[in-house]
Amino acid sequence: MTYSKIIFLRPPGIGKLEVPLGTLYVATAAKNSGYEIEIYDLQFDINEKELIVNSLKENSAGTVLCISALAPHYLWVKEFTKEMKGIFRDLPILVGGHLASAYKELLANTQVDYLCNCEGEKFIDKFMKYLNGMEKEADIPGFIYRENGKIIKNPRGERLKSYLIPDYSLLDMQRYLYHPDKDFFFRSSAEYQKHKTDHDLLSVIMFSRGCTGYCGFCYRHIPGYFQPDINWCVEHLKVLHSQYGVKYFRIDDELFAASYDWVEKFFGRLNEEKLDITFRITGLRVDHATPEMLALLKNNNCIAINYGIESGSQTILDNMNKGTTVEQGLSALLQTRELGMQTMAYVIIGYPGESIETLKETETFLLRSKLPPDYLSIFYAVALPGTKLYHDSVNSGLISDQESYLLETSQIIIGRKNRQSEYYLLLLCGINRDMLQKYEDRMIHLLQILDIFGDGIIIKLFKLIPYGLQGKKFNWLLRRVLRTLKKYL
Repeated sequence: MTYSKIIFLRPPGIGKLEVPLGTLYVATAAKNSGYEIEIYDLQFDINEKELIVNSLKENSAGTVLCISALAPHYLWVKEFTKEMKGIFRDLPILVGGHLASAYKELLANTQVDYLCNCEGEKFIDKFMKYLNGMEKEADIPGFIYRENGKIIKNPRGERLKSYLIPDYSLLDMQRYLYHPDKDFFFRSSAEYQKHKTDHDLLSVIMFSRGCTGYCGFCYRHIPGYFQPDINWCVEHLKVLHSQYGVKYFRIDDELFAASYDWVEKFFGRLNEEKLDITFRITGLRVDHATPEMLALLKNNNCIAINYGIESGSQTILDNMNKGTTVEQGLSALLQTRELGMQTMAYVIIGYPGESIETLKETETFLLRSKLPPDYLSIFYAVALPGTKLYHDSVNSGLISDQESYLLETSQIIIGRKNRQSEYYLLLLCGINRDMLQKYEDRMIHLLQILDIFGDGIIIKLFKLIPYGLQGKKFNWLLRRVLRTLKKYL
């Protein structure tokens, strides 16, 4: 049998709808190598699973199923691959993406046959040649497979030094392009609202891969950082700008740019090409948010920057191996807003070493930042496969059964269990869940009070309220009161 067709699949959504860029890159490489391609995005429509089954029923011989998944998809992948193998016993199933970090559990407990643990563009053709008897397993970088009952994990090899332009014609792009008003930051941007039209379109785009940091909680399964040639970035943007009429972008890189010089040259090229775009950035490290960098972004139509602040305690930042300081985080937030750009702060609580003292330091930090409450996102520390936090939790015995942990994590994150009652499976610090919940609510309430009344007597009085009174009913009532006051004041 000759394998000549690949069905690419993205599982049901975790988070907001966006272009499946990872899948699209690999599918483009496979198409360029001469394989027949189909892409199904269950994040867009769960009912597309029926289309996959129908496609396989028409011709399962010579077809491979490739799934790009995150760690919280573990339960779904386990159930789905069991269902597929029950219908199509000989169907080869390959999994890539972050979930590949849990390769031992996948190969031991699911119907997954193979895993890709490197950049898929350089992997897919070699993998298909292996299935067709033209390539040896040992010669495929990043290949994870079984051999005589033993799991073999090949080295990843070198990272790609250049990228192909994704073939957007493989997708129904009208499903992924949306009006900027559906995006919180564009909807809140006075600059955009002044000149918006009914025909505006926004798209996600990425110009780099990875990050220069090595944070202990980060789930990136391929280490390192690579920012490709500026010409490639401009040509990629031109496809969406010229062919689809997109002028508004959400730049979704983990780290948009590690160099001022690169950013300056990039925007210089956009100006040469007369590409008039407006954008927001979802990832920029605070140690790269220099006054010069921020001014450059502002002057080239950036409306918002999101920062992984993580904590207002230097102790916790150091525990995370964040590589930044509290003052760098504060400076990034203040300077970004001073230049007229919106800024979102991501904060993690409950990391190892968290204490009442470090939570109070984060609380003080947020008050110093004077961040509007709608621009704060608080997360609980979660140990995901491939992270230092996960390995430490396994080594310490905190995670004793890795498959059970992955199943439980999947159920909470995809909503099968009540997240309000199970904030996280692992208590990673010495503070109980109830107290962490109260501090989360307290941080948000303080920013709401600061936003409405300023830094005065009201905040001082609120700080005197005993934590024992800050239960669910109290927080529900306070939210309603503050929302009403904000509306009328």
